[in-house]
Amino acid sequence: SCHFPDNAIKSLIVEQGVDCNQLKNLGHLTTVRREKETPIGLMALDKNNYAGRIDYELELEVENADKGKTDFETFLLENDIDLKYAKSKVARFCSTLKQKD
Repeated sequence: SCHFPDNAIKSLIVEQGVDCNQLKNLGHLTTVRREKETPIGLMALDKNNYAGRIDYELELEVENADKGKTDFETFLLENDIDLKYAKSKVARFCSTLKQKD
């Protein structure tokens, strides 16, 4: 029998003809998001927990990418926050799997 929780994701997997008995749980990633509307756009802070690690992401959702980039860079500078580009949280989680091999 399939040891996968009964939910919408399982239904989608089964609908695609995937044998869920062949799936293996490699770990989990949990994200807690806090959002706040600001004068420069919707600010979102994510706390990601995976593989015994915790990291944070700060994002700004905007209509105009160029203005949003400038506004975000100004916000970071004013708040003494260093800009650091990162891979997606899923990619960061997957990189922890490679380290275990």
